[in-house]
Amino acid sequence: MTTMVPIIDFDACSLARSKVASDRLPELARSLLKSLSVDGVVILKNHGIDEKEIRSAFDLSDEFFRSPADNKLLFEAKSEDNFKIGYAHSGTERYSRVKNFREAFRLRPGTHSTIDTVVPGFVKAQQLLFTSMGKLVQRLVRLLAIGLEIDENVFTDKFKKMGEEGNSSYMMHNWYTTEQSFDKSGEAIRLFGHFDNSALTLLVTSKHPGLQFRNREGEWSDVPPSGDNIIVLIGQIMEAWTEDKLKAPFHRVTFPERDQGTDNRMSCAFFAIPDNAHTICSIHGSEKYPPFKPDVFFVDKLNVLYK
Repeated sequence: MTTMVPIIDFDACSLARSKVASDRLPELARSLLKSLSVDGVVILKNHGIDEKEIRSAFDLSDEFFRSPADNKLLFEAKSEDNFKIGYAHSGTERYSRVKNFREAFRLRPGTHSTIDTVVPGFVKAQQLLFTSMGKLVQRLVRLLAIGLEIDENVFTDKFKKMGEEGNSSYMMHNWYTTEQSFDKSGEAIRLFGHFDNSALTLLVTSKHPGLQFRNREGEWSDVPPSGDNIIVLIGQIMEAWTEDKLKAPFHRVTFPERDQGTDNRMSCAFFAIPDNAHTICSIHGSEKYPPFKPDVFFVDKLNVLYK
């Protein structure tokens, strides 16, 4: 597990800047593309999302997860919802028929507005973080296009409705319990291996380690807790879109022995999905991946994952 996750200084495109540093974009774009082309995962520093904003969203989701079960079940995801927006209690979701011992809450702006009756301030805090994550996605995909030497608006034009009707992007808070599953080798696992079916996934985590990805040598490599940074993973939509130039990493969450029996691990993931109205075609016209609608692609992959 010696592969080091590349760290990208995102200052030139930081959300703290009202205007990006245009003269530094080509170099940043090349660095980002090169790093993501290796294993599909990087760490962004100086991204510009206020740490207080992230902390507020985390603290309020923690308060929600610690609330009585009856309160949480008021917001349970409906079985007919393909995207499973809402609350899922531990053990109800399975990857490849194996139970996942985590509680989860998937949300989009405008959903579950009454949750403030259980956790005051929840809706506004999550809306703020969702909006910031969406803005960061816009800057990331612009850089990827520049690095790929294609029209820099090819990707950004497809992400104009995040947080609105017509786009399926969502944010998910995870609260991993102290219960354990085990893989075939007997290793303790909190979340079994999978690919993300988004275009990009932006991830922030609590102090607990455990996230791993499989590198190109087929070995599991550790991703350190995000701290003040944001972890970026390529998803399967972007993999198809770029004709495998950018590959989605297979990743999992383990349960290190030193953490067993300690506090619950938390994370927040933003799954960026292009607007539903668009048809996604490979950037150079390859026939390896037939054109697809992003929301349909996402749900099809999700159904396989939870089969």
